[in-house]
Amino acid sequence: MKIEPATKSQKIVFGLLFFPLGIYWLARQAAPRWASVTLSVVGSLVLIAILGAALGGGDNSKSPGPIAIPATTEQQTTEQQTTEQAPDEANIVVVKSKSFCTVTGIYDVYTGNGRVEFWLTLKNKGGKDGSIDITPVRHYDDGSTNQSAMDQVSVDVAAHQVWKGHTEAFEYKAHEHEVDSCALLVGDKEIGIKRIHL
Repeated sequence: MKIEPATKSQKIVFGLLFFPLGIYWLARQAAPRWASVTLSVVGSLVLIAILGAALGGGDNSKSPGPIAIPATTEQQTTEQQTTEQAPDEANIVVVKSKSFCTVTGIYDVYTGNGRVEFWLTLKNKGGKDGSIDITPVRHYDDGSTNQSAMDQVSVDVAAHQVWKGHTEAFEYKAHEHEVDSCALLVGDKEIGIKRIHL
């Protein structure tokens, strides 16, 4: 494991963390107990103000920012269209890492039915508003699949925006089979998403 040297901002934050302790120690030496508590609270407030100014304001171009983690090939293909899109066209993609389905198992003891609901995150990388048609796909543990066109949803996404939402809850015969995996069918491409059992 490689240990990186501390940056200037990290050194400042580390130094400022000891500021209230120093105030408290000085107050304990010079004043009665109640005064030391007051001074340490004041010191803490000063520290919060300094940290807020140091970390919240100033030139953000010098901050290192988040570490970029390269996307896997699967993530890259999920978030990209196969053809090159012009910047003034809609380019809506499924954000696979933030889309999932929830499965209840048997929720109704009388019918033995369960419910599955799809939670979607879509991103329009293009410069124009557009819409996308998505069909929720359920793969069951007995090998059967449900990808009915009757369940298809059409979603409008504004240019350069992220859309989050969910489908209605679809019923399935949980007493006969369980949802093994979920996917979203966009055109002829099936995108697998995470399954969460409630």
